Amino acid sequence: AEHFAFVKAMTSFAVRDMTAALSVEKAGKNRDAYIKALFAALFDWIVNRINSVARIGKEECVRYISILDIFGFEIFETNSLEQLCINFANEKLQRNFTMTTFNNEEGLYADEGIQFEHIPYIDNQKVLDLIDNKSPPGLLQIIEEEARLPNKDDSTLLAKFNTAFASTEHPAYSIHFKTPTLFTIRHYAGSVVYASASFLEKSVDLISPELVGTLLRSEKKLVAELFAQESARAVTDGTKAAGGKPGGGAAGGSTRKPTIGTMFARQLSGLIELIDGTTARYVRCIKPNNAKRSDLWEQQLTLEQLRYSGVFEAVAIRKCGYPFRLRHIQFVN
Repeated sequence: AEHFAFVKAMTSFAVRDMTAALSVEKAGKNRDAYIKALFAALFDWIVNRINSVARIGKEECVRYISILDIFGFEIFETNSLEQLCINFANEKLQRNFTMTTFNNEEGLYADEGIQFEHIPYIDNQKVLDLIDNKSPPGLLQIIEEEARLPNKDDSTLLAKFNTAFASTEHPAYSIHFKTPTLFTIRHYAGSVVYASASFLEKSVDLISPELVGTLLRSEKKLVAELFAQESARAVTDGTKAAGGKPGGGAAGGSTRKPTIGTMFARQLSGLIELIDGTTARYVRCIKPNNAKRSDLWEQQLTLEQLRYSGVFEAVAIRKCGYPFRLRHIQFVN
């Protein structure tokens, strides 16, 4: 019975009191959405299990040391929503590095009465506002609004991107006249061409309520637990997207799970808030070559990374002060 219900939910959909069969293409998308949802739920379950085991005692740890391994900036032959999210994270973390390094150093010099000249540095705030901004709406907000519409496709989404940013001559956005399905963002690490195809499909959770209901009733305890966890979080995320009011979503009476980009931006903001509450130290990793070979150093590639990551400016501002610093107790003794 469970197997039959699962197959039925995978290959058909309910319309009021009737059931209609899905096409092979749509059933395939239903399958892919299920696999993605299962993988995501299992990943979160494993992380939560590790955290619960690693937690010392019942009280939250006050002092801790954390290591954040930042995924690298991505520029592929074809760049899509995944690359946009990853590169957005890099932009956010670069901004955090820049503000921490320069504001803290200049503030320290001012407090100590050290004479210095302001070091100009690359400010990527315009790129951040292009991707994620409430008013005027950024790319992620436009995707969120477009995903709510019934008759949506990637061409109308890109047209709204172009109207919002190309027509206003945004310095970090440009269109492609020869290939109208592409658009370019000028990131701090260089320009990246993105393909708008599948942006909307990748942004929304396509798994059907009938399939989720079947999985919640699964005889396999772990599967039922995973999707109960996902269902609870979907309600929470939908409530946040509706402005904190249960039932205030776009559907008018039911919460709607926000898009992938919105959830990613929310989690990224939480990460930045956590970093801001700590004493951060940065280790810059420079890729010596694109061939992934040992004993090979490409000078131009290395130089470009040092330039766009702000390392030269960070060294310059350090040279304005005193790079060797001891605590008073160390100096006295």
